[in-house]
Amino acid sequence: MPPNYRLAVMADIHGNLPGFEAVMADLQQYQPLDGFLAAGDIVGGPGQEVILQRLIALHAVMVQGNGEELLLSVADGSAPDYVFTAQQFALIRWTYAHLSPQSLAFLHTVPLQRVFHLPEADPIYIVHRANQEKIELANLSGVKELADKMLALAPEPVVVFGHTHWPCQERRGSRLALNPGAVMFPENGYIGAQYALLNWDGKRWETELHNLAYDLNDLRRDYVESGFLDTGPLARIYIQDAYSGKDSLHAFANHCRKLAVQAGGESLPYFSDEVWRQAAQTFPWNSSEPNR
Repeated sequence: MPPNYRLAVMADIHGNLPGFEAVMADLQQYQPLDGFLAAGDIVGGPGQEVILQRLIALHAVMVQGNGEELLLSVADGSAPDYVFTAQQFALIRWTYAHLSPQSLAFLHTVPLQRVFHLPEADPIYIVHRANQEKIELANLSGVKELADKMLALAPEPVVVFGHTHWPCQERRGSRLALNPGAVMFPENGYIGAQYALLNWDGKRWETELHNLAYDLNDLRRDYVESGFLDTGPLARIYIQDAYSGKDSLHAFANHCRKLAVQAGGESLPYFSDEVWRQAAQTFPWNSSEPNR
């Protein structure tokens, strides 16, 4: 008789301990689990150390996200000089300063992509993102286009990915593209945390997408008490998006670009501190969502 398996799948945790704890509490009803998959961007928030150590203890199968890639370039000194000084990168410098040497050493061992395989079940390819390419996800055709791009990355029957903060379960014949959504600030309109289950029924992997409400005031408290919110507008955007379920990061980046063009610094590979400060002061923040 073929085996049955159940896997928990998470992505884009971004150091959100209240959201992560909500997911872990919800998973108690699905025990026993045969594995935990984490598709990148695990760190980058007040609860990152606790979360990472919990995942290590669970023997979670992890890949690096773009956040971990940049973090490790700071850790080994290979990042461009401006990453160590520009206000735009204060958040990643905070992330580096608030991780233990043991956690940093562990993250160096985590690959950018990997294949997970249980006996007698289809293998699963895990990656955070394909590339920097931007795809509009505000409609079904955008989700389908992204699924096609992710399935083109590898031959495995299942591709698990993250990065978009947008849940996706798209089938192409016998193949499946799965994004579990985000533990930290989903961007498909849901306010809370998201994860997925992968269930092997003896023939193929079936998916379940889960949405969980939790107290966002706990997240805001962690941001304030840890000093993470003081790193600047990116942390404020994280909180705003958590409260709204919508993406404001791209709007903020476009606002910065417009100011950079006006200041004559559009050729720089980063935003000057003056542009960054001006953008934070003039961006149309949503006043209904707390930032302090």
